[in-house]
Amino acid sequence: MSGYIGNIPTPQATQTRDAFTATASQTSFATSGYSPGFLDVFLNGVKLAAADYTATNGSDVVLTTGAALNDILEVVAYTTFEAADVTGAADFTVTSSFTSPGIDDNANAIAITIDASENVGIGTTSPEQILHVKATANLDAEPIALFENDTGTGGDVAVRLSGGGTGQPDEVYIEFHNKSDVTNSFTIGMDDADDKLFFGYGVLGTTNSHDQMALDSSGNLMVGKTALATGTVGCELRANGKLVGTIDGGNHTFNRLTSVGDILKFAKDDTTVGSIGIETGGFVIDGEAGHTGLRFSSTSLLPRDNGADTDNTVNLGAASLRMAEIFAGNATINTSDRNDKQDIASLTPTEMLVAARLSTGFRNFKWKDAVTEKGAAARTHSGVIAQDIQDAFTAEGLDAGRYSLFSSDTWFIDAEGVEVEEGTEGAISKTRLGVRYSELLSFVAAYNEQRFTELEDDSKSIKDKYKDLEARLTALEGV
Repeated sequence: MSGYIGNIPTPQATQTRDAFTATASQTSFATSGYSPGFLDVFLNGVKLAAADYTATNGSDVVLTTGAALNDILEVVAYTTFEAADVTGAADFTVTSSFTSPGIDDNANAIAITIDASENVGIGTTSPEQILHVKATANLDAEPIALFENDTGTGGDVAVRLSGGGTGQPDEVYIEFHNKSDVTNSFTIGMDDADDKLFFGYGVLGTTNSHDQMALDSSGNLMVGKTALATGTVGCELRANGKLVGTIDGGNHTFNRLTSVGDILKFAKDDTTVGSIGIETGGFVIDGEAGHTGLRFSSTSLLPRDNGADTDNTVNLGAASLRMAEIFAGNATINTSDRNDKQDIASLTPTEMLVAARLSTGFRNFKWKDAVTEKGAAARTHSGVIAQDIQDAFTAEGLDAGRYSLFSSDTWFIDAEGVEVEEGTEGAISKTRLGVRYSELLSFVAAYNEQRFTELEDDSKSIKDKYKDLEARLTALEGV
């Protein structure tokens, strides 16, 4: 065979022919063999269409319609062209650079170059690195594209970069930079020594300056640092959900644009337990549904309940959890508007008797916890004993609990002293009595005022009687 350079291809024949003289209505013809899809069938010199026969088993050709007596059927089977096997052949030597004019028949320029330094260039004849891929003049071209199939969809595609062999650096990275400015380089890479993927910015090739962000093998993401450490400036998004932000000066900012509402929301088991936000009237802190909160207005600290401003419903402290001291420039203001009151009345005779008892109940005392803490230095206080007030009302047949000057609060604790709900197994009840001094003193003052009025009336009555007696004596003297 002429026209070949080197050994003649094997097998040399590229086709085989079988000819048959048909019997009446014959449909099946046994050939010498074929590769399905690589054959032509002729009947009396006319090539049959693929729909006119079946040839799938590699040996038989079956006509769709039986042949007539003495019809001539020819089967032309084509064999695969195989290149010579050069495995184990002697070295193939190229005395100059190895070049290929193209990957397919349409190539019109050098596509791949291997230079004397064994650098491979694709799209360039002057490779600068081990593998140098250069895009076309079109700046939007993608020099490397990997697809699972020819549609570019489906399946997994993996790209592996490996390095760090014996005596070699442990970093494997990809750098993005402007070729004319190697001082500004963005990097994505792996540091096998620290077991982390790093992201950074710095001088081209200087991996130790590329630690602006790192992802370690445990799934922790670090920004501005390379290891988890609350004492190091930077941010941490930990795999366990914990967020850590450490700064040296300045502040953390959470910004909500335009509308009012929550800025931070807190939840437990996916249920909201509190929030921090902004309302039209100022900054707010709210507890969970049905709980209290605070609003910071321009001049006041205002109470909230169930996520809204509230009036006269929120307490400061509790019987079991008291504030120690309240420091203020002025006394508290208690609402005393007649429009908000009803059943306005003077003390009854029985209440007067109670007040008489209360007026004698003021004592000096020391708080036990102050003595425990300060010993003899604990200061002396003046006031009343809540149990004495309760006894004064009881002695006159009245219930102290019906009067707001007296208070009795009960709560429950467990064996360790932690407050629990009423009805909790093993709960221990605790009761603390208290006094509203402003109301107590008002009660005693009302008693004193009414007593003074009675005394003034008695005094006037005596004066009137004295004048009457004086008039009588004068009259007797004139007799």
